[in-house]
Amino acid sequence: MSERDTEPMENQAPIVKLVRAILDQSIVDGATKICLTHTKTSLRIDFFIEGSWKEAITVPKNLQNPFTRRLEIMAEISTEPKRLPHEGTIPWEHGQGKFNFRVLAISAHGGDVLLLERLTESAD
Repeated sequence: MSERDTEPMENQAPIVKLVRAILDQSIVDGATKICLTHTKTSLRIDFFIEGSWKEAITVPKNLQNPFTRRLEIMAEISTEPKRLPHEGTIPWEHGQGKFNFRVLAISAHGGDVLLLERLTESAD
């Protein structure tokens, strides 16, 4: 996590709070994967829990690009050149332990897709 991510929640930008809340909720819900799909009207976020995909939240269109970009920055991936998959990792700390999310950004016809997979878990 960056220094900015460790600031008290009330001092963080709304998009940072939203991304943190989604990643934390995925851990609480036991999701092993997260899929973010750009649509014409929104950003759909699904969790993979116990062998099936479940819709977690739909983010308004105006937050679609900032939300996606925030995850790309956290994973330290560049999205240039477009149309090629890009991969990175987000280290994450949660009350349940330390985690790493593998992030795969894919440009697809009809919108971008981000896949996050929880790779490791360790208890303190």
